[in-house]
Amino acid sequence: PVDVYDHLVIDEAQDFGAVELTVLLAAVRSRTGVTIAGDLNQKIVPDADFMGWDALARELGIDGAKVSKLEVAHRSTAAIMRVADSIVGDTTSSGRPGVIPTLTVTDSPEGQLDVATDRVRAVLKDLPRAQVCVVARHVAAARQVHAELASRLAGDGVAVRLGHNNEFAFASGVTVTNMRQIKGLEFDAVIALDATSADYPDSDQGRRNLYTLLTRAKDRLDIVSPGEPSALLKAAVDGGFVEVIERATVEPVVFTAEEEEPI
Repeated sequence: PVDVYDHLVIDEAQDFGAVELTVLLAAVRSRTGVTIAGDLNQKIVPDADFMGWDALARELGIDGAKVSKLEVAHRSTAAIMRVADSIVGDTTSSGRPGVIPTLTVTDSPEGQLDVATDRVRAVLKDLPRAQVCVVARHVAAARQVHAELASRLAGDGVAVRLGHNNEFAFASGVTVTNMRQIKGLEFDAVIALDATSADYPDSDQGRRNLYTLLTRAKDRLDIVSPGEPSALLKAAVDGGFVEVIERATVEPVVFTAEEEEPI
């Protein structure tokens, strides 16, 4: 038997292909019994060929329908949305006040782990019950970051978990994951690693990936780049939407035996 519904709600429509949407729409009794929501700025599944809002309206038989746009951010603070909007050339009219995000530039991957450790401690000091998410660009990097942070924070009494697929525990502490895992999720604080042009290039997909990542943060956002930051962040820097912090790794000084001699 084929189930037919009186009303159908489709979320994240931008990540559905035309065939998938057509099948879903065939499962509702009336095309007026459909609610569809999505955000093209958050399209992070490149293989999904979204038909577009106009084509979707034609498929629903409601040519000329107006697409309603949400003007108020319901998740992130206004300060966070200013950074995210600068990446995609958008604007959000209003939102909650909040702390200005940071952009820390380090000179090495090891340096960004130092920053992540410090930022986790700072957030949990201010917000002890916060859910903090540390996000690497790729799966392998996330596993390495998880192992390192778990070791560094072992004496802090902080839970450090690895989030992957359905293995997310939404509880106080730290979750480490990669960019493709965070779609549709939200956290009190996000520490976005690997914010370089190599990982977030100046392209349509690069913009969507970075925008989606940054808008997972509700109250605190820290961006970390091991090297030159992505060009996508230039507008945020130029606009003063982020506090820029340059943080070089200080190499330990090694003295020779002669230098160790007392004067």
